[in-house]
Amino acid sequence: GDRIRDYDLAGVKVDEDYKRYYPFDDLASRVLGFTGGDNQGIIGLEVKYEDYLKGTNGTILTVTDARGIELDGVAEDDPRLIKIYNKCDISPARMEQFDISVSAKTGENLDKLKSLMASKAVGEGGLSGAYVIEQRHYEALCRASMSLKNAASAIGLFPLDIISLDINDAWSALGEITGETANEEIIANVFAKFCVGK
Repeated sequence: GDRIRDYDLAGVKVDEDYKRYYPFDDLASRVLGFTGGDNQGIIGLEVKYEDYLKGTNGTILTVTDARGIELDGVAEDDPRLIKIYNKCDISPARMEQFDISVSAKTGENLDKLKSLMASKAVGEGGLSGAYVIEQRHYEALCRASMSLKNAASAIGLFPLDIISLDINDAWSALGEITGETANEEIIANVFAKFCVGK
């Protein structure tokens, strides 16, 4: 596993897995019993002493986006990240690894998670000001800003009808956000995010 990890191949991930080790192979196997694919004792002493032999559960920490897709190149110690332990209603977390533990089932700590998300997103200053959530809106605002800068820098250098083209581009970009100038591609993009009729 370490040799494969050293190759640093894109898309290849090496996970460690622990299995029970039998130093004498199948000696006394009928007494010892065996485990299933999940390493849980099924028969014999393996079942009787399962609580002692199973060890402790490990944790896999990954950095994902809101859709659960792993993000490359993001360090786990990035101050913008929130390390969340879910299903705390089933088993308690070792909190030194996490910022908060929640239960989607019982709702435990969900309000605290919302507050933590807001403070990470906007800082301690609170929610005063404007924020853009959709990438599409951000891109439209950037296009509008660039068009307005172009128009402002052209004043006195070009006729007003030429400058008005940049102002019109800015107006059109802002209209994409408000829905006043949405073309078919934008509408398809918006509805692609919804599950209609299911």
